Amino acid sequence: MKKPRFLIAVLTLLYLVVQGIPFEKPQYEIVRAESEFEVRLYAQSTWMAASVTEISFEKATLDGFHRLFQFIQGANLNWTRIPMTVPVVTGIVLGAGPFQSSAYSVLFYLPAEFQDDPRSLFLNCT
Repeated sequence: MKKPRFLIAVLTLLYLVVQGIPFEKPQYEIVRAESEFEVRLYAQSTWMAASVTEISFEKATLDGFHRLFQFIQGANLNWTRIPMTVPVVTGIVLGAGPFQSSAYSVLFYLPAEFQDDPRSLFLNCT
C-alpha cells in the first residue's frame, strides 16, 4: 500500500519540476562546473538527514527520500507540512554500514522559515 502512495508522490514532484514550479534552495557557490555535474560549496544551513544502511545506492536514495517525504508531509512533532526544496542529496558514509560496508545519508534542505529553530519539527527521522 505504501508503494503506490510513494510513486504518486514522486510523479507529482516530477510534474512540478517539469512545470517549472520554483523550489526554495540554499545559497551556494559553484566551485567547478563540468559538462555533467557541478561541485558546489553551500552556505551554512540546516538540513534534515535520513540515515540508511542499504547496500545499493539507488535503494538507499529511494528509502531515504521516502522517509524525508513523509517528514515534509507532516510526520513531525507539530504535524506541519513543509514545502519541498531542492536539492535532495545522497551522501556515502564509508564504513558505517553492516560489516564495515558503506551506509548512506539522504539530505533535505529545510526551508528558510525553519532554519533558525528546526528542532520543533523533528520526530525520530534520523
